[in-house]
Amino acid sequence: MLRSLCVERISRLQAADVLVPLVRRGIGFDPHLVRVYKAAARSRLRALAHGLGFHGTAYDLRSHPAGAAAPPRFELATDTFRLHLDPDRMMPGREVSYMRAEQRQGGWTSSPTRVEIGVLGDVARFARTLRRELHLSAPAQTSAF
Repeated sequence: MLRSLCVERISRLQAADVLVPLVRRGIGFDPHLVRVYKAAARSRLRALAHGLGFHGTAYDLRSHPAGAAAPPRFELATDTFRLHLDPDRMMPGREVSYMRAEQRQGGWTSSPTRVEIGVLGDVARFARTLRRELHLSAPAQTSAF
């Protein structure tokens, strides 16, 4: 009985969203928290890309080191837009920025929109917002045949 309760509790904790609360509270230079942040950020940005219909080589996911043990900035880049995730505590409420782009490397065609990390709490909703604001096409519907 106790074992099954523990296993259930561990499963819930492992499935819990850690990215949003972690960035809101601050990561600092704790190496364990930096590792957790990196894994959660990669996973969430990958899910966002897939939610927008980008798979395989249709997008790049890059990390840009911020210092010795500080959490890195992540970038999701496609041929039509770019998104940055920067957990820097100097800009609370502006951790995510996105803009239209002409290509994966190089210039962009709009000024960045900056939003709070909470937008990544609901990937499907944020994907709809990005599609609307950046005029991205909806992902192709898969056929059941």
